Amino acid sequence: MKIERRTFLTGAAALAGAGAVSMPRLSAQGTSKIRFLGAAAVARPDQGFMFLGIPTGFYKALSIDADFMTIAGSAAVIQLLTSGAADVGHVGMMELLAAKQRSPRLPVKAVYLQEWGSGYEIVLPSTSPLREVKDLAGKRIGVLSLASGAVPMVQAMLRHAGVDPGKVELLPVGAGAPALAALRSNQVDALSLFRGSHAALESMGIQLRYLTVSLPSSVLAVNEEMLAKNPGVIVRALQGVVQNTAYIETNSSAAVKRYWDVFGKPGGDEAKALRESALLVQRSAELWKQISNPRPWGDMNDTTWLDLIDYMGAEGGIKLGKGDLSQVYSNELIAEVNKVDIGPAVEAARKA
Repeated sequence: MKIERRTFLTGAAALAGAGAVSMPRLSAQGTSKIRFLGAAAVARPDQGFMFLGIPTGFYKALSIDADFMTIAGSAAVIQLLTSGAADVGHVGMMELLAAKQRSPRLPVKAVYLQEWGSGYEIVLPSTSPLREVKDLAGKRIGVLSLASGAVPMVQAMLRHAGVDPGKVELLPVGAGAPALAALRSNQVDALSLFRGSHAALESMGIQLRYLTVSLPSSVLAVNEEMLAKNPGVIVRALQGVVQNTAYIETNSSAAVKRYWDVFGKPGGDEAKALRESALLVQRSAELWKQISNPRPWGDMNDTTWLDLIDYMGAEGGIKLGKGDLSQVYSNELIAEVNKVDIGPAVEAARKA
């Protein structure tokens, strides 16, 4: 399967205006149709935990007829899950908590923990004399924009390090080359974009020191109606996610090539493009559950959410407590999801 970029973007735009659909949708072969939705303007290779099962055949073996689209931002993903225009969406945990706080009856619920580490972090040049968050007092940190989700995380990180967030200047520097130029020219002392952007900067030739927080940051969420009526379909879709993840963690370069199978191979220096994309995938996968970790895939509980809410504090602005969390997430599918055998996925990746 190969999706041309123009077709892909047109499909994403159409999806944004789609109305509700019946769930699940059945293909002619009797398999369940599942639409995965990523929170990004365009597809990236590090989103392979959702789409890689298409070119590898993992979804087909699970009787899932999958497609994959992206739309910019978790808020847009949540909206499309609410309408039923998408079935499984990747969203930030803080964004989902904020949406539930505004609209407690929002029919969207998290069912699988994807990023076990924080996608938002602070990075410094490896040569910088600054080594810890506390060293950033009185300094300047570059962010994508002042509306970025990195802003409250940076402020919380500063507060926990004993630094007054008001004494640190946050400057919008964008991403990619402009952000790198701001860092190299000392316009800012550090950056806080997100993991994928930081990996892209490393591909541009700078070595970074990562200041991270051991907190989860993203989940896969579904429409509550589908969860109630068709839990088995969601289980199979998430089992595909587990297999996709195992494949990626085993062979990041092969995962990039499968991305090319779906979205097209880039022009120019193929070897360079492969190295850069593989680094992006590797850095992103560092935030996921690792194959060697005995904890179940996608596992989360009240503490997972409460620790995040507590850490973010006033910067996060979430007032939900333990009694509200049953409306935010469900771990009822995790035991069934973890019955999947990742062996074939690991073997396929090793042979790729």
